[in-house]
Formats: sequence, structure tokens, C-alpha cells
Amino acid sequence: MRLESLGCEQLKTADPAMPLVPILTVAAAIAFQEPAAAPPPEAVVLVMADDQGWGDVGLRDASLRTPHLDALLRDGVELRRFYAAAPVCSPTRASVLTGRHPARMGIDGANVGHLHAEELHLGEVLGAAGWRTGFFGKWHLGTLTRDVVDSNRGGRPKHDAHHAPPWAHGFDECFATEAKVPTFDPMVDPNSGDAYGTRYWTGPAAVVSPDDLVGDDSALIVARALEFIERCTAEGRPSLTVVWLHAPHEPVTRSPETLARLSLDPAAERDRYVACLADVDRQVGALRAALEARGRGVIWYCSDNGPEHGTGPGSTGGLRGRKRDLYEGGIRVPAALWWCGDAAVPLERGRPLDRPACTVDVLPTVLGIASVDVSLPRLDGRSLFTTAEAQPYGFRTRRQRAWIDGVWKIHSNDRGTSWTLHHLGQDPAEARDLAKEESERLGRMVNAFAAWERDVIADRAVPGPR
Repeated sequence: MRLESLGCEQLKTADPAMPLVPILTVAAAIAFQEPAAAPPPEAVVLVMADDQGWGDVGLRDASLRTPHLDALLRDGVELRRFYAAAPVCSPTRASVLTGRHPARMGIDGANVGHLHAEELHLGEVLGAAGWRTGFFGKWHLGTLTRDVVDSNRGGRPKHDAHHAPPWAHGFDECFATEAKVPTFDPMVDPNSGDAYGTRYWTGPAAVVSPDDLVGDDSALIVARALEFIERCTAEGRPSLTVVWLHAPHEPVTRSPETLARLSLDPAAERDRYVACLADVDRQVGALRAALEARGRGVIWYCSDNGPEHGTGPGSTGGLRGRKRDLYEGGIRVPAALWWCGDAAVPLERGRPLDRPACTVDVLPTVLGIASVDVSLPRLDGRSLFTTAEAQPYGFRTRRQRAWIDGVWKIHSNDRGTSWTLHHLGQDPAEARDLAKEESERLGRMVNAFAAWERDVIADRAVPGPR
């Protein structure tokens, strides 16, 4: 659904000269506070790594080469208890754009469902406020083509209903794949040497030539994003740039230059992973430098879920579980909010935020930073600036359920039939079950989760904003 069809109240922006545009108004709405009397940023960049574990940063593992990411965590605000809304990628991505739990949209897993036209998301709201919007990288919220076989679902008639490319969702410029690609030479299957089967698209029927897609995949994505930011700056337009990297998701293919520069062994899986994260780190540094050269900018960095299961090289930093788990290792991810200039971010630089936050909070927080005053319906997230108190967060995926309220967490592996209770402040590894000792607390939390889950399930029957 396009913004023009939503009428009737006007969207207000910080610039009185900017034209007003129609926006939805609903009874069950959440209003965002402007965080500070400061000008909005000239550029907001949302960076998401793929399958990067909470322990996969140099600040927590000295063997990793991530100086730019470490600096982002130190110089901005490290969100130490930041959660992906789901332990797999597609649902988390939906939560970032909409501020809503992905189960409300029927996006319950990877390659499941799509971003519905009725879902009003961050790019559309900022676009209506006069911002330019760009998407670069792994979309994974629907197919990009009905015409040719592409990636996991594209071009297959049984998935035609899930055609939902980013250019159909209000992004002005795109450079997108449906799903994963190798992290180096992204169009080449690292095992067979044949075409990998996933294309980069810039619009309907607009496929990027494989000849232009050689080298480090993260660098290819960020180069396009930087060109977009530069054009927006030249036009005098604020920009939202979504940069969703494929790295370090499998297949982690080697970057010969980085392996040689860091004296790493191309035959060692761990060394290839270290090199891949180092390539991601270099692109984070390039984005930061570009924003610093422009004056006022914001970068929000996070991962979409924990590291791949098994004995792979990704690290949870000692947290229990991995990707696909609702234990901490599956959903707690590295995250930083960094800004330059006098962008309106009312947090103290260099002071970590230890209360829980989640990917559903990205939309309301960014709207606050952008000084866009709008009411939106049925959100699960809220701005990090509205209160110092922690809010509870619900999680559900397959048979697993979880509810986090401050330092307390309940977890179920059987759809809520039985629960464990953990004090994450004293036991971040979730090794000790306190359900018997804290039975009353457990009961209250189970009841709170059940009420939230009933609301989510009821919401699924009414797609989109209301």
C-alpha cells in the first residue's frame, strides 16, 4: 500500500519548508518523541552483517582483525544486550524495517512469506518526509523476479505470490540479491566454479553483469551505497541507506588479498573467516569515513542472528546456543549506534547501553533521530530515547518461545508447555534454571508472554497497518 493512499493526517518534519505528505492515523498508534533540539542527520546508514556472532568482534576476541568495528563500538554506543527479533535472517530483516515482530507478518523463517505491500516501513516513511532511500545487499524479504529462476524462490511459479522486491517497497535505488551469495566473487560457486544461481538486481528485469561482480562482495555492496550517499549529498537531500551484507554467512570464500595481507592460511576455515570479517571491517571504516566527511551522520550496525550451527568458526562469546536457537547465542548479536557531528542522538558517546534493545526498536529510534513526527500502528518496538526503563521482548520460532524482561528470561523448547527461567545478569550462559526458586516470577512472565503471543496471533489475521 502506498503512502498516498493512506490519508488523512499530515506527516510533520523538522524542516518547515518541506511539503507535508499524507500518513496513516490510527487509534492504536505509538507517537515518537523528538530526541533532542538538534538538526536531523544528513545520512542514516543501517548496516547488518549476516550470521555474525556476539563474540565475533575484536573487542571480545583478540584474534579477529576488526579495528573499525571496535572503534564504532567504543566511539558510539555499544548496545551490549541487543537482540535480533528472530534467530534466522528473514524475520529479523522484517522487524528492522517495520518495527513489528515478524510473526505478525507471517515471516516465521528464512525463505518464508514476504514483506506485504500493506506493511508500512521505515524507507516509505522517510521517503514521504523528503528523504532519499537506497537498499544494497541481501533482501531476503521476497523474490525479485517472476521471469527467471533466481536464488532460493525467484522465478518458480509456486512462489509467485512472494514477489516483493525492494523497488516495489519505496526504495529509490537498489542493488539487491534475493538471498545469500559467496562472500568473494559472489556470482561463482566456490565448489564447482559454475554460476552460483543468484543475481544482483537494480530494478525490474535489471540484472547486473557478472563481469562487474568480481572480488569482495562486501566491497561491491558498499561501493554502490557510497555512490548513492554521495549523490544524495550533492542533491542536498537526507538519505537512508540500508546496507545488508552477506558476510560472514556461508559460503565464506577467501579474499586472496586480505589473506595475504594478514598472513592467513587460505586452506584453514578459521583463517578464511577471520579474513572475511576483516573485509567487512574495512567497509565499515569506509562508511564511517564517508559520513565524517559530510558532517552529520548515523550508523547503526548489527547482525541478523547468531553464528551458524555446528562447529563452525563463528563465536557467541560464551553464550548458549547458536543460529536457529532462542538461547542468547542465537539472538544476542553485536550492535553499535554511532554518529558524527551534532546529529540528534541523546546518548553518551562511549558509554555502553546495558539494558535490552531489539531490532524492532530500529524504526522508532531512527524516526526520532530524523525528527520525523509520525504515529504508526501496532508496533512492538519503541525509541531507545523515550525512556531509560527496559521493555520486555517476546520471541517465537518453530517450537521455541522466549520472553525477556530486564535481566530475567524465560525459555521454552515445546511451544510454551514447559519453561526455564534464567537471570541473565548473573548467568548470561543460561546454565542455571531458577524456575523452582522463582516460581511466582516465572508465572508472571509466562502470563505476560501468553498475552503478547495472543496479540501477535490475532494480528496475523489482519495484514498491514490498522
